Amino acid sequence: MELLLLSFFTVGIAEFGDKSQLITLYLAGKNHRSWHMLLGMATASLINHYMAAWVGVAVHDWLSGNVLRIISGAIFILIGVFSWKHEDAQKMTIFNKKMPALLTCFLFYFVAEAADKTQIATAALAAYNHTVWMIVFGATLGMIAANLPVIYLGKQFGKRVPLDTLKKVAAVLFVVIGVFMIGSLFL
Repeated sequence: MELLLLSFFTVGIAEFGDKSQLITLYLAGKNHRSWHMLLGMATASLINHYMAAWVGVAVHDWLSGNVLRIISGAIFILIGVFSWKHEDAQKMTIFNKKMPALLTCFLFYFVAEAADKTQIATAALAAYNHTVWMIVFGATLGMIAANLPVIYLGKQFGKRVPLDTLKKVAAVLFVVIGVFMIGSLFL
């Protein structure tokens, strides 16, 4: 349960102000049904996080525990440092063709989240903890939780919550998690 909560909060915090929320605003603006968006996001997230966690566990088998803790901690610190910088929304013009709404939502999220910082964080958490499913479920639920308000509040979300501030808080939290991972070697 601890791992589920850890990955839930890690991914949920990382998603604030991320491109997936911009995609959610875009799709909500195109009047896609909420359940299409939710199902497309959840499916794409589950697949992406599963692949990332599997890579993380595979890496765990190759590296010693201390080396892995240092690498995982460093990855979190780097994600925090790079998250501090404002990330521009990616233009996904390849999806301009008319497709079923559910497929459109799935493809947008799947492509946007592939090799994203949340995927790297998921791989690092899975490698550090040598587990897959709790990390995957927590990460997927974190992704959904971070995007649900955007689905339901649409463009009003951006006006009420300063995403830049949330993004900076998330960056600091990533650095703190990374320092904790490395610091646990000395405790």
